[in-house]
Amino acid sequence: LAAAIFVGVVFVLANRQPVPAAPQAARVSAPAPLPPDIQLLARMDPPAYDAQTLRGAESASARRFHDAMASYAARDFVTARDALRKVLDADPSSLDARYFLGICHLLTGGIEPGIDELRKVIDAGSASPYVEEAHFYLAKAYLKQGKVREAREKFGKVAAQTGDLSQPASEILNRLPVQ
Repeated sequence: LAAAIFVGVVFVLANRQPVPAAPQAARVSAPAPLPPDIQLLARMDPPAYDAQTLRGAESASARRFHDAMASYAARDFVTARDALRKVLDADPSSLDARYFLGICHLLTGGIEPGIDELRKVIDAGSASPYVEEAHFYLAKAYLKQGKVREAREKFGKVAAQTGDLSQPASEILNRLPVQ
């Protein structure tokens, strides 16, 4: 009986299929953390929003935008982001909604969607009242991503203008490492 058990165990062990090794997860290197001085320069404060009171009848699109911006003014950027997305769904030509949607994305951690929206604002050219601001905040987004060269380019565009953000852009530009 012992011999039969021994032969059975040997037979099972000899014919056993090896258990495949678990596949190793692909290692994706995380981006290196930004140096503290770059982190500070990449910090974003939400740009001010000044609700304008217009005379006459307000369009449905303008009313939706102003309603969305009430959340922005209350610093509820997630709610404002979602409401601004709906404004743009209804009126894709609204550069006001597009600019502030980009800002809300950046403030809530959506760097890529924020960059996409700000690029569209910039692409509108002179039709957009937010070109300077879009370049400035796009530069900040690039800094958050560690893309110093791209940030330098955008800050350079803002510094070369005469708007309100020219001086802050120049100051940041002077503090960025040359690459």
